[in-house]
Order: sequence, then structure tokens, then C-alpha cells
Amino acid sequence: MLKRGERGQAIIMMVGVLTVIFAVAAAVVDVGLWLAERGSVQRAADFAALAGSQDLPLDDGLAEASALDWAARNGYPDGVNGVDVTVELLCKNTFPDPPAGICTNTNPAGGPSACLAGSGCDGLRVIISKPAGRLFTSIFGVGEVHVASGAAAGLDIYSQPVDAMVLLDATGSMGRTCNVLAPPEGCPPENVVCDPEDDNDGCPIKEARDGANAFIDILLARGGPTQVGFAPYRGCYNPPRLFDACAPAVNVVSLSDDADVLHAGVSQTTSVGGTGTNDCLAVLKALEVLNGAGAAQSEDARRFMIILSDGDHTYNANAVGDAQPPAACAASEPLSDPRDPYIGDFCMPEPAHPSEAELDGRTLVMANELKTQGVSIYVVGLGVCGDDDGRTASDAGYCDGVGDAAHDYAANQRLLKCLASSPSQYYRVTSAQQLGDIFQLIAWEIVGRGLIQ
Repeated sequence: MLKRGERGQAIIMMVGVLTVIFAVAAAVVDVGLWLAERGSVQRAADFAALAGSQDLPLDDGLAEASALDWAARNGYPDGVNGVDVTVELLCKNTFPDPPAGICTNTNPAGGPSACLAGSGCDGLRVIISKPAGRLFTSIFGVGEVHVASGAAAGLDIYSQPVDAMVLLDATGSMGRTCNVLAPPEGCPPENVVCDPEDDNDGCPIKEARDGANAFIDILLARGGPTQVGFAPYRGCYNPPRLFDACAPAVNVVSLSDDADVLHAGVSQTTSVGGTGTNDCLAVLKALEVLNGAGAAQSEDARRFMIILSDGDHTYNANAVGDAQPPAACAASEPLSDPRDPYIGDFCMPEPAHPSEAELDGRTLVMANELKTQGVSIYVVGLGVCGDDDGRTASDAGYCDGVGDAAHDYAANQRLLKCLASSPSQYYRVTSAQQLGDIFQLIAWEIVGRGLIQ
């Protein structure tokens, strides 16, 4: 038994131990908060650097202004609430005799060198710093902490032909009337912003069209041998499937350098439900166009596929018939489940129907075939179920699970991440109004303005 004095000492020791435990826990919470903030700062710096690089080497003043604007768009306005955004001009090319109007790299150790404004700078670095948020550490006398991150982007000079294929989800989930066979109440909540014509700012299909048109303009402005193809997709195409809700085949544009023809195909794309979603059909269309008549045949041609999707396959009886969908993208499971004729619920927590899981697997196989042919795939995920699981296609075994009938919260984002050629080529957006910016970022990267590793 402890004597009275010893009991007092034990209480003091216990208070001391609990204080230490609380301090450690508090530090862990705040450090976790700082790491999350640093990730957000890094993404903002990446976007700002890529955006600024589009104006180089012609106008470094506008490049700096664009970088600052994009930092502000992503929540980090220079000079506000302690945020500091620094833009440094760089020269990255290593050509012994660079083209007229392009700077000369003077860094003998490799990597970009500093560049004077007005000398044809072809790169820039954006560094963002901000006071870190604190929940507990200030209690223990810890001074102000800053989180900072930087990114550099620059212009690469390519002479190779470029072929790029853009694929837009044009199903009901992209507009206000989500299914021609069901009332609008079945739509995702964010689609209430769409007017009856699906043509107002913020409406997913309208923002997708604008993003695709901006992408086309940026690529074709590159000059040289550049071609773009376009296709909307649903669960089938009309023709050959003679059903009004199928994606109109007339809106598919084979590889072309005619901006007017491409814009016409994009602008006629509408949101119509009733045939489900078949991403496999979209990838198959890219395979046909990128390997079809008019495709660049030279070995050094650079080829790309860009697909907008929520990753949610809904195999639908309305899409089946008249040679649609093609055998490569048709599920072998008979349409016997009561949910098959139209799966009207989004983000279902139960395991996927076998037809959905099968199409997930077929889509990835087809995408991998494109990758083996040298096609670089970008994926834009809009309305993807659940929170990001934090995993990437580079994680061991992650893509092996595609097609395993996991519920939508896991299966949809996994499919999209594994379709992309690299983790950096998967963009998950939470608002349709981000689509224009993302499509432009991808276009800038393709034409040679990318992050400097």
C-alpha cells in the first residue's frame, strides 16, 4: 500500500506522463495537418508552373502573371494571409544552337539555369509558402511554422507528329435529365445546376465541351503535323444500334487538323441517358481512330488518348442489339439481373454486377494494348464515387484487382487510375467547372510544356 506522500508523488508522475502523451499526440496531429497542407501547396505550385509556362518564351511578364493567377485560383493568393508566391524565370534547353528567340542554358552542372526577362526564357519555377495551420502545438510554445513547396515547368521543342484522341462521357449523368426512361430525381446531386438545355456554366456536359474545344485549339495552335480526333460515348453508337439514346456516330471525328470540323463534333454532343455507360467502347473507339486511315505512321509520332469518365460501368439492355456493343466490349453475362435493364443508382455500396466487373477488366486490357503501341493515356475523373483511397497504379498489386466486383467506391477510381499511363496523368476533379482548366493543362503538357523532373 502507498503511503499518503507516495500517493501524491504518483499523481504528480501520472500528470507528467499524461502531459507528455498529450504533447506527443498534439504534435502528431499538427504534423499530419502540415503534411496535408504541403500536398495542397505542391499541387497548386504544379498547376501554377504549368499555366505560366504556356506563355513562354514569347511573354515572360504574362507567364509570371498567369502563374500568380493560378496560384490564387487554387487558394494561394500572393501577399494574402501570409502567403508568399515567388516566380523565377529559367532556361532549360540544352541545344548547342537553340532556335531564334530561345535562351541558352548556362548551367554546367545540368538542370535549368536562371534566365533574364526578355531573353527567350523557356521555363519557370513557382515557389509557394504559407503559415502552417496549428491546432495544438502553439499551446506548447512552438513558434510559427511555414509549409512551402515548389514546381518548375518548361517548354520542350518537339518536331514529331502528334495524334490525340479526346473521348467524352455523354451519358445522362453529365446533364440534368439523367435517363430518358427515369425522372431527373435519379441524377447525381451536382447536376441540379444544369438548365433544361444542359447549356449553362457549371453543367458537366457544357463544361466538358468547353474543355475539349480549348484542348483542340491549344494542340492545333502548335503547328506542324498535329491531328486531333473526337468521340462522345455512351453504351452504344447509332448507327449501327438504331436507338435514339445511343451516341450519334455522326459526332465522331476521325483524326483531323481542321478545328472547325472538330468543334462541330464537340458542340453537337449532348447528355442523354438510357443506354448506360461503356468505357470499354470509348477505348475501342480510340484504338480504331488512332490506328485508322490518316493516323501518323512515322515511328517517332507521339500519340495520346484523353478520356473523361466517372469510371462507373452500367451495362444496359437498351444498348444491346444491332451489333452494339461490339463483342470486344459486350459482357458475356446474360441480362437477367433485375438491375440490368437500367442501373439508376449511383455509387452503389454492394459488390458490382458481374457485367460491370467484366467490362472493367476488358477496358483495362484494351487500354494496356494502346499503351504497348506507344499511346500515352490521360484520364479525367469527374463524379468518381467515394473519397480518394490514396493509392496509385504504381502500388504493387493495385491494378490486379480491376474487375474483381468490388463496390463502386473502390472499383471506379481504381479502374480510372489504372487506365492512365502514369499516376501524374490521372486527374480527379470535384467540380465540372474545373474541367476547362484540366483539359488545358493536359494540352499544354502534350505540346511540350510539362513539369521539369
